[in-house]
Amino acid sequence: MKKFFSKRVLCLVLAAILSLSLVTACGGDDTNTPSNSTNPGSNEQQTPSSNGNTAPAKDELVVVLDQEIITVDPADQAQRATAQFLIQMYETLLCFDENNEPQPLLAEYVNQVDDVTYEVKLREGVKFHNGEEMKSSDAVFSLSRALENTKTASTLGDFDPNGFNIIDDYTFTFKTLDPVATVYTSLCAICSAIVSEKAVTEIGADYGKIAPGAGTGPYQFVEWTPAVEVVIERFDGYWREPAKIKTMCWKFVSDANSRNVMLETGEADVAYQIQTAGIESLLSNPDITVHSVPSTTIRFIYFNQSEGLPLENKALRQAISYAIDREALVENIFGEYAAPATSFLAPAILGHTDDVETYSYNPDLAKEKLAEAGYEPGELTITMSMHSQNVLIRMAEVIQAYLADVGINMEIQPLETAAWVAALAEGTTHMGFNSNSNTSCDPDVLFTPCHSSLIPAPNHGCINDSALDALLEKGSRTFDNDERAAVYVEAQQLVANECYMYPICYDNVTMAVRNELKGFEMSNISMDRFFVCYFE
Repeated sequence: MKKFFSKRVLCLVLAAILSLSLVTACGGDDTNTPSNSTNPGSNEQQTPSSNGNTAPAKDELVVVLDQEIITVDPADQAQRATAQFLIQMYETLLCFDENNEPQPLLAEYVNQVDDVTYEVKLREGVKFHNGEEMKSSDAVFSLSRALENTKTASTLGDFDPNGFNIIDDYTFTFKTLDPVATVYTSLCAICSAIVSEKAVTEIGADYGKIAPGAGTGPYQFVEWTPAVEVVIERFDGYWREPAKIKTMCWKFVSDANSRNVMLETGEADVAYQIQTAGIESLLSNPDITVHSVPSTTIRFIYFNQSEGLPLENKALRQAISYAIDREALVENIFGEYAAPATSFLAPAILGHTDDVETYSYNPDLAKEKLAEAGYEPGELTITMSMHSQNVLIRMAEVIQAYLADVGINMEIQPLETAAWVAALAEGTTHMGFNSNSNTSCDPDVLFTPCHSSLIPAPNHGCINDSALDALLEKGSRTFDNDERAAVYVEAQQLVANECYMYPICYDNVTMAVRNELKGFEMSNISMDRFFVCYFE
């Protein structure tokens, strides 16, 4: 079974997160002329200038994100934007291919020896950014510290913390606590990235704020200004072909319109989480391509069912669910870039079903359920808390209007990153938005928001149901895909019957890229690797 962790509050204090700048320079020269070099991998690309001389090609990629990067330690991340960034610096033993199937990366192979034992053979000659060669000791160190971190340990929760054994410099074994079906997908997760034991030990308590020398990826750490940007640069000792672009700057820009403007003016090259508001301008711009593909993510509302809070009442959770017009909400906010959810797992994930109750819009029934819960219209006020992102606030405003129509008052509480993370860790929010990670392709993602061992974070709804726990544990231990799918269908039916969550939509991954950037291939799990890209 999973290694279950105590319900302790996560302490996450992001100290220097109060400052925000939308237009901070990233150390590059945006005036450089695009290159037309036929050798995009060259470190000395040149472009003829109008006077016959040469000028250096653009050699800095600027990415704008809707969320702050909260750490540069892969074992400490639990957020989409941070994961998107970290894969540029760090690598895992396995990775998902274009079909979202696990394939070797830093490992030559991972072989199952018996029901609970796995042998890993590392690639030889892989260098960390500090110049040290990757060894088995680094891999064991990395996986062990990921297991110890409460934010990411659920991903590797099946691993036995005492089950590691180093055979030689490039071979080691590990054990799981029970036979489980999630080992290979867990080894693809960025939280299981291999870091340099020497670098992390030398950096000490500052690791997570800085990361010089720690990774094996195509880019290495340069500088992080919290709540503003992170700068990374090409690692010339990379074990595969070195990155074609010298420098990358990842900027946090909370406002969607600002991200769009930066893209249109050339101040940014890539923008994540493009929203329907303002997308027409991007679609009509001949210099920009909007990419959008269905992802493995589902957005949902969590209801905090902690004892003593209003949403402990099932009838009230049902009243809220019946009050919301899901189809109209999704159309209003996302247009064609999302689909109304009919399940708690996205269509691309094993176990998806359209046969569970998802509480279709019915305001009359919502009013009946409100009365059943013991409230008169207008008597109850609940709070919806969320990270202060434009799209989430817009969603909350629409939901607020729907609830008002059936007699439920809802206050909207947008929070900046540090306050939002703290609120989730305290487990005191009434309800809010959450999503199953689009960086995983395994139905075990349902474990994270639903298993009682993960209260209050990432089980923000504080769902405490032993029957559901048992199903989720069974799902992780079932190897036959048909049998496994049936387990997760049953788990979703239980979630629906008890109205533990309200599914909103299946997200598309939607991003916009300037056409000067070549070689870009979009991932439907938001794991875009830019080292193959170049400017032309």
